[in-house]
Amino acid sequence: MQFEQPFPGRLRIDQANNGSVITVTAKMRPASFIFLLALFCAWSAVGVVMVQAIQSRWTDVGESEFLLGFSIIWVPVWLYVGTALLWMFAGKEQLVVSNTAVAIRFSMPVLKWSWHYDPGRIAKVRRNAELPAFSERQYLAEPFDGLGRVGIVYGRRTINFGKRLDNSEADSVVALLRDKLCLRNEAT
Repeated sequence: MQFEQPFPGRLRIDQANNGSVITVTAKMRPASFIFLLALFCAWSAVGVVMVQAIQSRWTDVGESEFLLGFSIIWVPVWLYVGTALLWMFAGKEQLVVSNTAVAIRFSMPVLKWSWHYDPGRIAKVRRNAELPAFSERQYLAEPFDGLGRVGIVYGRRTINFGKRLDNSEADSVVALLRDKLCLRNEAT
């Protein structure tokens, strides 16, 4: 059963008999996407040249050791940029809420992370402050930054959900969570 969707586009709320599924797709930023794509392609080309140099013995033993050492830096940077690019292109967050379980999932075409929480330990749900829009660097850190517009206080820590939601979308998610988890309305 599809819930009346007040926000077309990035936010989708589906309701089933036993709970709700809130899905937020990643926000495409053209300037960041182009930068990441160019960086990924250039870094990949560096990696190809590096492997060819090591395999074909263009270099002497000392230079090959340097290139092997450089590959220790090259691989994590390549994975980080590739994952950030893939997140921006096809990433999505899902919050599954029912009376018996709460789960947060981050997924991309090749990677999926999931965390499960006990609804009885959720003390409060709130809308987090909006991040400044002028910082493009924050878009390069997704999905690793752990930020989100909806804060769920779970025991002694806060779980965040809904990267880059606007105020009305975040308020809608907060209201749905409070209703579903039977929490009292608190000031946001």
